[in-house]
Amino acid sequence: MSSDSYLTGSSGSEAEKIKRLTWWFKKPIEQHTFDPIDELDHLECMVLLKQVKKSTSLAPSSDPDSLVRFQDPVLVGLGAFGLIYSAVDLQADTTDVESVARVAIKFLRPSKKGNTVARKRFSSEAATLESTKHPNIVQVLEFGQVNELPYILIELADHGSLADYLEANRRPMPPRQAAWLVMKIAEALHAAHSSPLIHRDIKPGNILLRTARPDVSSEGLGLWPLLTDFGLAKDISNDDVRSKWTQVGEVLGTVRYMSPEQIRGETLKTQTDLFSLGIVLHELLSGENPFLAANDYETQENIVKNPPCPFDRRLRIPRQLQAIVQRCLSKASTDRYPSANAIAVDLNHYLEGKPVALVSPTTWDLLMQLVRLHPIPSTVLATVFLSSLITAALLNREWKTQRELAEDRKVINNLFFESIKAANTGINDTIVAGARVSQADLLQNLLRQIPLLEQALELNPTDRDVAINLQVMQHYAALCYLNLSDQAGSAERSEMQKQGLAVRQRSLDLIEVLLQNAKSRDPVAYQRRSRDRIVGEHWMAHAYHFDGQEPQRLEWLVRSIEHAQSYLREFPADLAVESLLQAHRTEKAVVLRKQSPAAAVQELEAVFRYYDSLRTDDGLDFDSTSHAIQALLAITQIHIENGDKTEVEKALERYRDFVRSNVVSRISNHWNWRDLWVKAMGELCRDLLNNQRWDPLAETSLYWQSEIESLADWSDTNTMSGLLHSRDSAALAASIFHMIALDHLGKTQEFASAKTRVAQLWKRCKTTAAFKNDAFVDSMLKLAVTKEDLERLLD
Repeated sequence: MSSDSYLTGSSGSEAEKIKRLTWWFKKPIEQHTFDPIDELDHLECMVLLKQVKKSTSLAPSSDPDSLVRFQDPVLVGLGAFGLIYSAVDLQADTTDVESVARVAIKFLRPSKKGNTVARKRFSSEAATLESTKHPNIVQVLEFGQVNELPYILIELADHGSLADYLEANRRPMPPRQAAWLVMKIAEALHAAHSSPLIHRDIKPGNILLRTARPDVSSEGLGLWPLLTDFGLAKDISNDDVRSKWTQVGEVLGTVRYMSPEQIRGETLKTQTDLFSLGIVLHELLSGENPFLAANDYETQENIVKNPPCPFDRRLRIPRQLQAIVQRCLSKASTDRYPSANAIAVDLNHYLEGKPVALVSPTTWDLLMQLVRLHPIPSTVLATVFLSSLITAALLNREWKTQRELAEDRKVINNLFFESIKAANTGINDTIVAGARVSQADLLQNLLRQIPLLEQALELNPTDRDVAINLQVMQHYAALCYLNLSDQAGSAERSEMQKQGLAVRQRSLDLIEVLLQNAKSRDPVAYQRRSRDRIVGEHWMAHAYHFDGQEPQRLEWLVRSIEHAQSYLREFPADLAVESLLQAHRTEKAVVLRKQSPAAAVQELEAVFRYYDSLRTDDGLDFDSTSHAIQALLAITQIHIENGDKTEVEKALERYRDFVRSNVVSRISNHWNWRDLWVKAMGELCRDLLNNQRWDPLAETSLYWQSEIESLADWSDTNTMSGLLHSRDSAALAASIFHMIALDHLGKTQEFASAKTRVAQLWKRCKTTAAFKNDAFVDSMLKLAVTKEDLERLLD
């Protein structure tokens, strides 16, 4: 079949679609340059480009070829709705030498020609670009149509996209250049938001680069950025007609650059673009996407739940830029910058050497939770993930892999179509609508596809793509079993866990096979599979989370720790695995805590030494400090539970000294250090109370009170974060602990004075509106004394 013959017939008919796909599948494999739909759309657009004619007044010749307007077309971009070509426009104004050069033509995909929503989005993008004038937004030159297919003529970015730049350079951009470039895009975003529009697809591929004018400063980059592709833009005014094109909860955009609210299918505000812009800035500074994982499922989980990958300390990213990125990537939209212009201002301040507003690292609490000493901390993570959105695009990624491996194997090809049929159930309607998928429904869907892939792998045991695809599905099926077993009744729990263990073991077996196959042939795949094994063993350990299963859990934790240590000897720069190793050590200490307190302390000391070793000239950063405090607190707790008076005193002194030197001295820097300090002291007092260590509790709570009184006014309390600690509320918590300790020690006179102090603070706090939402004090009250008991005590 010739390269053009597939164009005959009705382009939208089912028969023609089958003809096109048949043509593509029959091509020799070495001739495949695109996916079938991409290649077919590209070939049709190349034909259509020849049909766009110059004005006859500009081309009086009778030669038909002389009328062709666009010469030397080259495909330069592929998107979900369009294809972009660079070409010489022979109708351009010849008085300007630069304008005679190449232009860009964006076509609606021919395969989307009959799609009403796609056509409307394409037309809307053209109108948006025309109405949104800004030097940092790509300029529209003309609208046109050929053979009923619309196109937009736009200025050409002669250096391609920022994605092309990153691919070509494969290294971080100098901080000042990255800051300048993102500042310009923030200015463009501010103009779009003022329209008012949300872009909804900010990513390097939608940031074009052209040569900067010689009279314009670009921090030595020599390039000028242009924001483009408003195909997914949404007008946030009340009468936006485009809102009718999107289903409630529909997820649009590129997964690795989405905001948490995009993934959850929530109503979006302009802050969603700021999150995506923060990812771009992080990627420019670090050379890596901060949330990207082995597959889209895990990438979504990272965006919704996990903090971004920390910057490599060797890059020496300026603290101001780290702070800007941190604020952009806040999980809650209200914690981000109020506007794109505010980002541009902060970036400009950095470039000019002016102070940048300190920002809240809202992810620190999530990091602390990873090493908090709960019996099953990571089960919570799985529950959060499995209740989050799983979109049809993610399933399509798995199906695309199956389609590719089906090209030359008829039997597996049939299995592929059976797999699609098996998955094409009511769950897909739920997924496409952007709704949440229950764990039970997801498990049922996975169990329909897993046997089909097992058959495909049996037919061709050496097929790496099938094995990887199968391993991913086994992994998520095991997570489903883990959570469902935790929620099941006693009669079902054992069987549910048994099935989950079998699925997890199968996943690990597949990883081992993939590891062996990749070890000598594919270093990149070998590293990925090594990480998969560490993560899989981590989850296997958590599968043994019921009473009496501590030995099995410990066995898998030890195995995972050994593999993590071995991995880090080969890949020492992988900070994500290093953090996972420290979390594993902490979880190992949880298991050892009762049977061998000394061994638990040994593991925790290793964790503490690691985070304490990350000091720079500026001291420990916030995340390292919070992790170190959690490890040191756990060590102190073990001594409080098991040690004699001398051991407890030494442990308390060590803990207080670390907190004083690493946290208290920095409380004036920002409210997050104060909140870390308040929580650290509160947890310490709580553990002393629970273990009835009355003398140390009296001493520690009194020390805490004196520290509170010595600090400056807490005027920068972050009301947006939900952490509303005031001086009075923190003092109240400390005073309640002190009063209770004195009561148990029988110190009547001192107890009376402490009671008076508590009464005064209680009265002041109750008149403060913020106190009603102070979760910390509320938790301290529930632990030490109820509000009702406190009222009666103080009457």
